Amino acid sequence: MFHDPALPPDGRYAMLLRKSREDVEAERAGRFETLAAHEHELRRLADRLGIRIARVFRDIQSGDRLDRLDETMELVTGVIRGEWDGILVIDLQRITRGDMIDQGFIMNAFLYSGTLIITPRKIFDPRDEWDRESLERDLMYGRQELHRISGRLIDGKARRSQDGQYLGSIAPFGWKKVVIDRMKTIRPDEHHDHLVLMVEDLMLWRRNPDQIARDNNLAGIYTARGGLWDGKTVRNLCSNLLIAGYVSWNTRVTTVV
Repeated sequence: MFHDPALPPDGRYAMLLRKSREDVEAERAGRFETLAAHEHELRRLADRLGIRIARVFRDIQSGDRLDRLDETMELVTGVIRGEWDGILVIDLQRITRGDMIDQGFIMNAFLYSGTLIITPRKIFDPRDEWDRESLERDLMYGRQELHRISGRLIDGKARRSQDGQYLGSIAPFGWKKVVIDRMKTIRPDEHHDHLVLMVEDLMLWRRNPDQIARDNNLAGIYTARGGLWDGKTVRNLCSNLLIAGYVSWNTRVTTVV
């Protein structure tokens, strides 16, 4: 039974659907589409509460920082402006997960605007002392859980990379992603012979990268991402150790400034 007080039916309410890292990994393993299931549950919740959802915000990519979540950032900006009476979300962590700066910014937005956070478990009013303490506890537990989850995912990717699995989102030109014995790897595709020719031409000085890029574009042969070639793209592809059979992971380190 839902014990929270009735909400004004003529208020303005929005829904936030945000994927977590666990959701992304689960979907890669072939389990259900997370956001669709959450949306179905939250729409049923809105019907029970007698309210109408005016807009749905969807962040389909997981992320730890608010500035990388365009839809969530737009929702919080609307909260600051007082555009919403309440936000429906499957759990608190979908709104507030992140570092302490992002969490404080988001919680102040809800506190000073008086916007409710509506979950299937409870309606949270940030202006209420008890609800605010409950929110703060959830934030603390959420930060701890985020660190644990991030560590498990990183360790898992490192192990799969050591086993020789390909973890990239897109296979290089001349290759295709396949799964063999539940292992992610790559195999040559219909453009593989052309890739070998490109490498040989570079090694034997028959063509330079710019000439190869021009010839590929004239022949209507596109990159792995469906774009046009240039000399830099050709050099990066032909110097990629992956096409020689070596798997790499975590070679690019991102430093947040």
